[in-house]
Amino acid sequence: SDSVLTFMDQGGKLMALKPDVTLSIVKNSKDTPGVQKLYYNENVYRVAKGSRSFREMMQVGLELLGDVDDYCISEVLTLAAESLGCISGDFILDISHMGLVGGILRSSGLSSEGRDRAMACLHQKNSHELSALCRAENCDPQNLLTLVEAAGDPRTVLDAVENLVRDAHQRESLDQLRRICTVLADFGFGDRVRVDFSVGTDMKYYSGVVFKGYLD
Repeated sequence: SDSVLTFMDQGGKLMALKPDVTLSIVKNSKDTPGVQKLYYNENVYRVAKGSRSFREMMQVGLELLGDVDDYCISEVLTLAAESLGCISGDFILDISHMGLVGGILRSSGLSSEGRDRAMACLHQKNSHELSALCRAENCDPQNLLTLVEAAGDPRTVLDAVENLVRDAHQRESLDQLRRICTVLADFGFGDRVRVDFSVGTDMKYYSGVVFKGYLD
């Protein structure tokens, strides 16, 4: 990536100041049975949003490596909700599933470039440009417009996208999202969780559940 700070050490070896912690953790972790639960509190170096300048910033996060299942994902989401609740009782946790979104995009008839543009429209909730894109590629925009417009109460939203499911992989993603939303509701976060398919922008990096928290 152009946004990585690189330099040559005294031995002539190319070095980089890490822009992300995940890759370092994966590189240095052993492949063992079960699930490894790790957390980090590290400095990273990346271009600040809205600028062309590098900044050193603290990044806090966690990683689950191995046989990650619904329990693990629900545990992370519950931790996210509890963390937001420690700051303010007035918070929202938006969740989505890139497997479901990616599957619906792939079955839309759009070209590879068109799917990338559609993903950007979905992230921006830009129904007008999404419709124009589908018309330009002679595709029916209705399914993708449903993804843009369906946001809010998990049960209502997931029922709305039920008819968009076309294969077993999409069905599996939708069912997983339902199960996780049920767990969050059982833990008392039902009124703080929304399903919003505009969360998550990179289908090359994310393949499962994604989430974003908001404070008033």
